[in-house]
Amino acid sequence: MTNRIKLFAFTAMFVVAGFSSCKKGDKGDTGPQGAQGNANVQTYSFTVASSSWTLIGNEYDATITVPALTQNVLDKGLVSVFTSADATHWSGLPLSFQGREINFVLSLSTVSLVYTLDNGSSPSSPPNNNQFKVIIVPGSSRLANPNVNWNDYKEVKAALNLRD
Repeated sequence: MTNRIKLFAFTAMFVVAGFSSCKKGDKGDTGPQGAQGNANVQTYSFTVASSSWTLIGNEYDATITVPALTQNVLDKGLVSVFTSADATHWSGLPLSFQGREINFVLSLSTVSLVYTLDNGSSPSSPPNNNQFKVIIVPGSSRLANPNVNWNDYKEVKAALNLRD
């Protein structure tokens, strides 16, 4: 019985000491303000291999799945699509160059890329391993930035505080 009393006293002393020694520390200095971001803007990056394109009539089509492309975004937001051959220099779609055109079509959860020739004939081959960025901008961010050229990646990146 004496051992039980000692064990109980030791346990009680340990619990009391543990709770009484816990003190809230001094509050530290407030840190610097972080960079302003935009949590509602979503960016998706993809590499589209030549094998991902399908020749349909006189155009090559490729489909990118983008779950954040909702009906609300289609109705009130903005979707900008950019392409790059080197993941450094981004061009907004639609894009025309050397008689070729790359455009896009939006639908729920999907961005369809379309590659054609401006003379109406079929391209001999699709783009190979091009990079694409899809930027989904909610209506509020679009309205808050009325002077942004949404086809200029540098402007979009600066206005929405995007990181590469």
